[in-house]
Amino acid sequence: MWWEISLRRDVIVHPRHMDPSGGHRRWIIQTLLEDMEDLQCSREHGYYVAPTTLSKVSGGMIRESGGVSYKVDFKCMVFKLIKNEIVELEIENVKQSGAEASCGPYTAIFLHHSLMTGFVYSNENGPCFKNSDGVVISKGCAVRAKILGGQFMGDGFRCLATINDAHLGVINPEG
Repeated sequence: MWWEISLRRDVIVHPRHMDPSGGHRRWIIQTLLEDMEDLQCSREHGYYVAPTTLSKVSGGMIRESGGVSYKVDFKCMVFKLIKNEIVELEIENVKQSGAEASCGPYTAIFLHHSLMTGFVYSNENGPCFKNSDGVVISKGCAVRAKILGGQFMGDGFRCLATINDAHLGVINPEG
C-alpha cells in the first residue's frame, strides 16, 4: 500500500532564484512538490503522495534558454493498491449495479452487487444495499474489502473489490 521509492528528476531553477548561499535548494524542493502534484500517478508506482528526502543534487548545467538544470535524486512516498490486499473503503455512491468507493487517492473503486453476497439493493430510505441481518451499505459507511484487481487509465486507477470473504464487510454496522 505505502512505499518510499527513489526517483530522479531534472529540475530547472530560474536565475532569479539562484542564491550563492544555497537558497536555491528551496526552489528545487518547491519545484519537486509541484512536479509530483502535476504528475499524480504512474502505472509502475501508483499515486505519488509527496517527496520526503532530497538525496543528491548534481552540479548544475547552465541552459541556453536560461536557468540552471539540476539532476535531483530524491525519495518519494507512493500509494498503490495491490491485488488481494485488504483495505478499508469509504462508500461514495450507491446505485443498483453496486457501490462506488474510495481509499486514499483511489477514487474509482467499484463493489459490484454480485460481489456483495447476501446484500440486496434498496431505495427505501435512499440508495443502499441491505442484508437479512439489517446491515446496511450506504454512502459514507466504511467497508473492509479485498482488491480483486485494478487498471491504470492514464489519469488514475480503476479497481474492483469484493466483500465476499472472511472478515470483510461493513465496519461498525449501525444495523
